[in-house]
Order: sequence, then structure tokens, then C-alpha cells
Amino acid sequence: MNQLPSHPEFKSAIDQTMLVDEHWLRANLRRLQNQTKADNPDNQTKNSEAKVEAFLQRFESSKTRYASRLKALPKPTLDESLPIAARAEEITRAIQDHQ
Repeated sequence: MNQLPSHPEFKSAIDQTMLVDEHWLRANLRRLQNQTKADNPDNQTKNSEAKVEAFLQRFESSKTRYASRLKALPKPTLDESLPIAARAEEITRAIQDHQ
């Protein structure tokens, strides 16, 4: 049977998945872990194995899509001839500090 990593490992990893999948992943992770705690290890069914496999497949798929979207983000560039280019770092810091 596929084993689920510990909850803290998945909890932080789920932050690196698609937003549309986050709720489903968190809810099913809790459900699977609660089911695993309640079940006797000798009493694991094929149904629970299928649920773990489905969870892991959706998790990996979402993580892959998230990484490809992150990689595809445009890289902003400034035309150095514009007056704002001289203060770009200052403007960026101001925006980051006030969000």
C-alpha cells in the first residue's frame, strides 16, 4: 500500500499546488489520515489503497502544473531610457513593504 507522508510534510507541500486543488487536497489528506489511524494495518482494503493512489496522483499533477505556471511567469523588464528606471528598486521595495 502507498504510505502518506506525515501531515506537516504535505501541509507545506500543498502550498505549492494549484489553488483550485488546495481544498480538495487538504480535506482528503485529513480524511485519509483519519481513516489510516482508525484502520488496523492488516485490515487495509483495496478501496483505501485506491483512494491513497488517487490522492497522490492529483497531488503530483497539481504540483507539476503549479511549477510550470510559476516557471512561465513573465519577467518584467524596464526600458532604461525611462526616468522611472532609475528608481525601480526603490519602487519595488515600497510596494513589497506595503502589501
